[in-house]
Amino acid sequence: MDFNSKLRNVTDGKIGLCIGLDPVLDRLPETIRTSREPLYAFNSEIIERTHDIAAAYKPNLAFYEALGDEGWRQLEKTVQAVPDKCLVIADGKRGDIGSTA
Repeated sequence: MDFNSKLRNVTDGKIGLCIGLDPVLDRLPETIRTSREPLYAFNSEIIERTHDIAAAYKPNLAFYEALGDEGWRQLEKTVQAVPDKCLVIADGKRGDIGSTA
């Protein structure tokens, strides 16, 4: 689905929820935190449970950047897990909360 079709879904009122993906590593459940790809594991579970009500997913880039190359790989996998009908909005702002400083 192209960007305009996804946006039309939102503006037509069919779906409207934007879900933030801001995984704080030390706050994740231990079973997820100790997995090989904890950010992706956490995000993919959220996406699986919410895809039917979500218009968009908004990963906060600071959480992925903190893990270097591995964080970027997990972000890429997260974006690939988002259903085609949904928008992905990269949250790149800095300094709004302590974890994005």
